[in-house]
Amino acid sequence: MSFETNTAEQFEKAAKQAIMSETGREKLREGIRGFWSGRDISIREKLTVEPKSLNFSEILLRKDNFPPVDLDWGVLRNLNLSTRSRLAQSGIEIRIDYDRVTPDDIEKINNGEEVLIPVLIENHGNRAIEFEGEATRFFWTNAKNRLTGKELRDAVSSEIKIEGECGKDWFIAGADYDSENDELIQKNLKNEEFRENMKDIMIVFPMEKKLYIPKNDKPLSIGSRKDLEDALEPVPEDDGSDFYLGETPRVELGENVCGVINTGSYDGGKRHLISPLIDPGFKGKIRTELLDNLGYIELFIYRK
Repeated sequence: MSFETNTAEQFEKAAKQAIMSETGREKLREGIRGFWSGRDISIREKLTVEPKSLNFSEILLRKDNFPPVDLDWGVLRNLNLSTRSRLAQSGIEIRIDYDRVTPDDIEKINNGEEVLIPVLIENHGNRAIEFEGEATRFFWTNAKNRLTGKELRDAVSSEIKIEGECGKDWFIAGADYDSENDELIQKNLKNEEFRENMKDIMIVFPMEKKLYIPKNDKPLSIGSRKDLEDALEPVPEDDGSDFYLGETPRVELGENVCGVINTGSYDGGKRHLISPLIDPGFKGKIRTELLDNLGYIELFIYRK
Protein backbone atom coordinates (compact mmCIF):
# COMPACT_ATOMS: atom_id res chain seq x y z
CA MET A 1 0.00 0.00 0.00
CA SER A 2 1.38 3.39 -0.98
CA PHE A 3 1.77 6.29 1.40
CA GLU A 4 -0.87 8.25 -0.56
CA THR A 5 -3.41 5.41 -0.33
CA ASN A 6 -2.77 4.92 3.38
CA THR A 7 -3.17 8.65 4.03
CA ALA A 8 -6.43 8.77 2.05
CA GLU A 9 -7.84 5.83 4.02
CA GLN A 10 -6.87 7.47 7.30
CA PHE A 11 -8.53 10.72 6.24
CA GLU A 12 -11.71 8.88 5.21
CA LYS A 13 -11.81 7.02 8.51
CA ALA A 14 -11.32 10.24 10.48
CA ALA A 15 -14.09 11.96 8.49
CA LYS A 16 -16.54 9.09 9.15
CA GLN A 17 -15.69 9.10 12.84
CA ALA A 18 -16.23 12.86 13.04
CA ILE A 19 -19.72 12.46 11.52
CA MET A 20 -20.57 9.56 13.85
CA SER A 21 -19.31 11.54 16.82
CA GLU A 22 -21.51 14.54 16.01
CA THR A 23 -24.53 12.27 15.46
CA GLY A 24 -23.89 10.61 18.81
CA ARG A 25 -23.59 14.00 20.50
CA GLU A 26 -26.99 15.03 19.15
CA LYS A 27 -28.56 11.77 20.38
CA LEU A 28 -27.29 12.46 23.87
CA ARG A 29 -28.39 16.11 23.80
CA GLU A 30 -31.88 15.10 22.77
CA GLY A 31 -32.15 12.16 25.13
CA ILE A 32 -30.64 13.55 28.34
CA ARG A 33 -31.49 16.78 30.09
CA GLY A 34 -28.91 18.03 32.56
CA PHE A 35 -26.70 15.08 33.38
CA TRP A 36 -26.52 11.30 33.65
CA SER A 37 -24.09 8.95 35.38
CA GLY A 38 -23.82 5.20 35.04
CA ARG A 39 -23.03 2.26 37.27
CA ASP A 40 -19.45 1.33 38.09
CA ILE A 41 -17.51 -0.60 35.46
CA SER A 42 -15.17 -3.43 36.42
CA ILE A 43 -11.69 -4.13 35.14
CA ARG A 44 -11.22 -7.58 33.58
CA GLU A 45 -8.51 -8.84 35.88
CA LYS A 46 -6.45 -7.96 38.92
CA LEU A 47 -3.69 -5.56 37.94
CA THR A 48 -0.46 -4.21 39.36
CA VAL A 49 0.52 -0.94 37.67
CA GLU A 50 4.08 0.23 38.30
CA PRO A 51 4.72 3.91 39.12
CA LYS A 52 5.00 6.29 36.15
CA SER A 53 3.95 3.55 33.74
CA LEU A 54 1.21 2.79 31.20
CA ASN A 55 -0.61 -0.56 31.09
CA PHE A 56 -3.15 -2.05 28.72
CA SER A 57 -6.15 -3.99 29.96
CA GLU A 58 -9.89 -4.35 29.33
CA ILE A 59 -13.12 -3.31 31.02
CA LEU A 60 -16.35 -5.28 31.07
CA LEU A 61 -19.22 -3.38 29.45
CA ARG A 62 -22.89 -4.21 29.17
CA LYS A 63 -26.07 -2.34 28.26
CA ASP A 64 -26.78 -1.03 31.76
CA ASN A 65 -23.44 0.82 31.80
CA PHE A 66 -24.88 3.21 29.20
CA PRO A 67 -27.52 5.95 29.13
CA PRO A 68 -31.06 5.29 27.82
CA VAL A 69 -30.35 6.23 24.18
CA ASP A 70 -29.62 4.05 21.15
CA LEU A 71 -26.01 3.01 21.60
CA ASP A 72 -23.58 3.36 18.71
CA TRP A 73 -19.90 4.29 18.35
CA GLY A 74 -20.71 8.00 18.23
CA VAL A 75 -22.62 7.85 21.51
CA LEU A 76 -19.81 5.88 23.14
CA ARG A 77 -17.20 8.38 21.89
CA ASN A 78 -19.07 11.28 23.49
CA LEU A 79 -19.47 9.75 26.93
CA ASN A 80 -17.00 10.82 29.59
CA LEU A 81 -15.17 8.55 32.02
CA SER A 82 -14.61 9.19 35.71
CA THR A 83 -12.08 6.92 37.43
CA ARG A 84 -13.20 5.85 40.91
CA SER A 85 -11.86 8.32 43.44
CA ARG A 86 -9.95 5.80 45.59
CA LEU A 87 -8.00 4.73 42.50
CA ALA A 88 -7.51 8.23 41.08
CA GLN A 89 -6.19 9.44 44.42
CA SER A 90 -3.58 6.69 44.30
CA GLY A 91 -2.48 7.94 40.85
CA ILE A 92 -4.50 5.63 38.58
CA GLU A 93 -6.15 7.03 35.45
CA ILE A 94 -8.23 5.04 32.95
CA ARG A 95 -8.97 5.85 29.28
CA ILE A 96 -10.82 3.92 26.58
CA ASP A 97 -8.97 3.05 23.37
CA TYR A 98 -11.88 4.04 21.09
CA ASP A 99 -10.14 3.02 17.86
CA ARG A 100 -10.21 -0.59 19.01
CA VAL A 101 -13.97 -0.64 19.68
CA THR A 102 -15.65 -2.39 16.73
CA PRO A 103 -19.22 -2.28 15.35
CA ASP A 104 -19.49 -5.93 16.41
CA ASP A 105 -18.69 -4.90 20.03
CA ILE A 106 -21.49 -2.31 19.93
CA GLU A 107 -23.96 -4.81 18.46
CA LYS A 108 -23.17 -7.37 21.16
CA ILE A 109 -23.71 -4.79 23.91
CA ASN A 110 -27.07 -3.79 22.36
CA ASN A 111 -28.04 -7.47 22.28
CA GLY A 112 -27.45 -7.79 26.02
CA GLU A 113 -24.00 -9.40 25.96
CA GLU A 114 -21.06 -8.46 28.16
CA VAL A 115 -18.13 -7.24 26.07
CA LEU A 116 -14.45 -6.63 26.81
CA ILE A 117 -13.30 -3.18 25.65
CA PRO A 118 -9.59 -2.13 25.56
CA VAL A 119 -8.45 0.55 28.00
CA LEU A 120 -5.22 2.37 28.84
CA ILE A 121 -4.33 2.51 32.54
CA GLU A 122 -1.67 4.91 33.74
CA ASN A 123 -0.14 5.26 37.19
CA HIS A 124 1.00 8.83 37.82
CA GLY A 125 2.07 8.15 41.40
CA ASN A 126 5.25 7.14 43.19
CA ARG A 127 4.27 3.60 44.16
CA ALA A 128 3.02 0.49 42.35
CA ILE A 129 -0.76 0.13 42.75
CA GLU A 130 -2.60 -3.18 42.85
CA PHE A 131 -6.38 -3.26 42.30
CA GLU A 132 -9.28 -5.18 40.80
CA GLY A 133 -13.04 -4.91 40.36
CA GLU A 134 -14.96 -1.66 39.95
CA ALA A 135 -12.68 0.98 38.50
CA THR A 136 -14.51 3.66 36.49
CA ARG A 137 -17.92 4.77 35.14
CA PHE A 138 -19.45 6.75 32.31
CA PHE A 139 -21.21 10.08 32.66
CA TRP A 140 -22.67 12.74 30.38
CA THR A 141 -23.41 16.41 30.92
CA ASN A 142 -25.61 18.45 28.62
CA ALA A 143 -23.94 21.78 27.93
CA LYS A 144 -27.37 23.41 27.60
CA ASN A 145 -27.92 22.81 31.29
CA ARG A 146 -24.61 24.13 32.59
CA LEU A 147 -25.20 26.97 35.02
CA THR A 148 -23.69 30.30 33.99
CA GLY A 149 -24.03 33.98 34.84
CA LYS A 150 -26.71 34.96 37.35
CA GLU A 151 -28.06 31.41 37.40
CA LEU A 152 -24.70 30.13 38.66
CA ARG A 153 -24.36 32.92 41.22
CA ASP A 154 -27.89 32.29 42.51
CA ALA A 155 -27.17 28.55 42.81
CA VAL A 156 -24.07 29.25 44.90
CA SER A 157 -26.25 31.06 47.42
CA SER A 158 -29.04 28.47 47.42
CA GLU A 159 -28.32 24.96 46.07
CA ILE A 160 -24.56 25.02 46.67
CA LYS A 161 -22.86 25.80 49.96
CA ILE A 162 -19.13 26.50 50.12
CA GLU A 163 -17.19 27.17 53.31
CA GLY A 164 -14.63 29.92 53.41
CA GLU A 165 -14.59 33.40 51.92
CA CYS A 166 -15.47 34.18 48.31
CA GLY A 167 -12.54 36.02 46.78
CA LYS A 168 -10.04 34.37 49.09
CA ASP A 169 -10.70 30.65 49.48
CA TRP A 170 -12.64 30.34 46.22
CA PHE A 171 -14.22 32.56 43.58
CA ILE A 172 -16.57 32.54 40.61
CA ALA A 173 -14.98 33.25 37.25
CA GLY A 174 -15.96 33.93 33.67
CA ALA A 175 -14.83 32.68 30.29
CA ASP A 176 -12.29 35.50 30.09
CA TYR A 177 -10.69 34.50 33.37
CA ASP A 178 -6.92 34.12 33.07
CA SER A 179 -5.92 31.25 35.32
CA GLU A 180 -2.32 32.44 35.35
CA ASN A 181 -3.17 36.04 36.32
CA ASP A 182 -6.39 36.31 38.30
CA GLU A 183 -5.49 39.34 40.45
CA LEU A 184 -7.88 41.71 38.67
CA ILE A 185 -10.84 39.33 38.85
CA GLN A 186 -10.30 38.57 42.52
CA LYS A 187 -9.96 42.29 43.25
CA ASN A 188 -13.38 42.97 41.73
CA LEU A 189 -15.26 39.93 43.05
CA LYS A 190 -17.41 41.93 45.44
CA ASN A 191 -18.16 44.72 42.99
CA GLU A 192 -21.77 43.93 42.00
CA GLU A 193 -21.67 45.97 38.79
CA PHE A 194 -18.57 44.07 37.72
CA ARG A 195 -20.22 40.76 38.63
CA GLU A 196 -23.36 41.48 36.60
CA ASN A 197 -21.35 42.30 33.50
CA MET A 198 -19.23 39.19 33.76
CA LYS A 199 -20.35 35.91 32.13
CA ASP A 200 -19.60 33.56 35.00
CA ILE A 201 -19.14 29.93 34.00
CA MET A 202 -17.28 28.18 36.85
CA ILE A 203 -16.19 28.10 40.47
CA VAL A 204 -12.42 28.26 40.95
CA PHE A 205 -10.64 26.78 43.97
CA PRO A 206 -6.96 27.62 44.57
CA MET A 207 -5.02 24.46 45.44
CA GLU A 208 -2.11 23.60 47.70
CA LYS A 209 -0.17 20.35 47.93
CA LYS A 210 -1.84 18.40 50.72
CA LEU A 211 -1.35 14.65 50.44
CA TYR A 212 0.56 12.04 48.47
CA ILE A 213 1.65 8.39 48.60
CA PRO A 214 5.41 8.18 49.20
CA LYS A 215 7.71 5.80 47.36
CA ASN A 216 7.78 2.21 48.55
CA ASP A 217 9.12 -0.94 46.89
CA LYS A 218 6.04 -2.92 47.96
CA PRO A 219 2.92 -2.52 45.76
CA LEU A 220 -0.04 -0.91 47.50
CA SER A 221 -3.25 -2.92 47.29
CA ILE A 222 -6.26 -0.61 46.93
CA GLY A 223 -9.19 -2.78 47.94
CA SER A 224 -11.06 -0.13 49.87
CA ARG A 225 -10.93 3.56 50.73
CA LYS A 226 -9.27 2.63 54.04
CA ASP A 227 -6.32 1.15 52.13
CA LEU A 228 -5.87 4.51 50.44
CA GLU A 229 -6.30 6.61 53.58
CA ASP A 230 -3.76 4.49 55.49
CA ALA A 231 -1.15 5.09 52.76
CA LEU A 232 -1.58 8.86 52.34
CA GLU A 233 0.81 11.27 54.04
CA PRO A 234 1.23 15.06 54.10
CA VAL A 235 3.46 16.29 51.29
CA PRO A 236 6.93 17.24 52.66
CA GLU A 237 8.22 20.70 51.78
CA ASP A 238 11.21 19.34 49.87
CA ASP A 239 9.21 16.81 47.87
CA GLY A 240 9.67 16.90 44.10
CA SER A 241 6.61 14.88 43.10
CA ASP A 242 4.57 16.05 40.11
CA PHE A 243 1.39 14.28 41.29
CA TYR A 244 -0.34 15.16 44.53
CA LEU A 245 -3.75 15.61 46.13
CA GLY A 246 -5.36 18.91 47.09
CA GLU A 247 -8.58 19.67 48.94
CA THR A 248 -11.23 22.32 48.55
CA PRO A 249 -13.08 23.91 51.46
CA ARG A 250 -16.17 21.94 52.48
CA VAL A 251 -18.75 21.88 49.68
CA GLU A 252 -22.40 20.82 49.77
CA LEU A 253 -24.26 20.19 46.51
CA GLY A 254 -28.05 20.07 46.26
CA GLU A 255 -29.77 16.95 44.97
CA ASN A 256 -30.51 18.52 41.58
CA VAL A 257 -27.01 19.70 40.69
CA CYS A 258 -23.70 17.97 39.98
CA GLY A 259 -20.16 19.28 39.64
CA VAL A 260 -17.58 18.43 36.95
CA ILE A 261 -13.92 19.41 37.35
CA ASN A 262 -12.25 20.74 34.21
CA THR A 263 -9.77 18.07 33.05
CA GLY A 264 -8.33 20.07 30.15
CA SER A 265 -4.60 20.75 29.97
CA TYR A 266 -3.10 24.06 31.04
CA ASP A 267 0.36 25.55 30.47
CA GLY A 268 3.13 22.97 30.83
CA GLY A 269 0.73 20.02 30.75
CA LYS A 270 -0.82 20.81 34.13
CA ARG A 271 -4.19 19.13 34.56
CA HIS A 272 -6.57 17.22 36.80
CA LEU A 273 -6.86 13.44 36.38
CA ILE A 274 -9.86 11.98 34.58
CA SER A 275 -11.88 11.64 37.78
CA PRO A 276 -13.97 14.80 37.56
CA LEU A 277 -17.54 13.92 38.54
CA ILE A 278 -18.96 15.23 41.84
CA ASP A 279 -22.35 13.61 42.44
CA PRO A 280 -25.54 15.38 43.50
CA GLY A 281 -25.87 15.54 47.27
CA PHE A 282 -22.11 15.50 47.85
CA LYS A 283 -21.04 16.90 51.22
CA GLY A 284 -17.41 17.36 52.24
CA LYS A 285 -14.09 18.57 50.95
CA ILE A 286 -13.52 17.73 47.29
CA ARG A 287 -10.22 15.89 47.10
CA THR A 288 -8.44 16.65 43.86
CA GLU A 289 -5.82 14.76 41.82
CA LEU A 290 -3.36 17.24 40.37
CA LEU A 291 -0.55 16.78 37.82
CA ASP A 292 2.53 18.95 37.27
CA ASN A 293 1.84 21.31 40.16
CA LEU A 294 -1.57 22.49 38.99
CA GLY A 295 -2.45 25.23 41.47
CA TYR A 296 -6.25 25.38 41.17
CA ILE A 297 -9.30 23.52 39.89
CA GLU A 298 -12.20 24.85 37.84
CA LEU A 299 -15.60 23.38 38.72
CA PHE A 300 -18.55 23.48 36.31
CA ILE A 301 -22.09 23.04 37.65
CA TYR A 302 -24.98 21.30 35.85
CA ARG A 303 -28.66 21.07 36.82
CA LYS A 304 -31.07 18.26 36.01
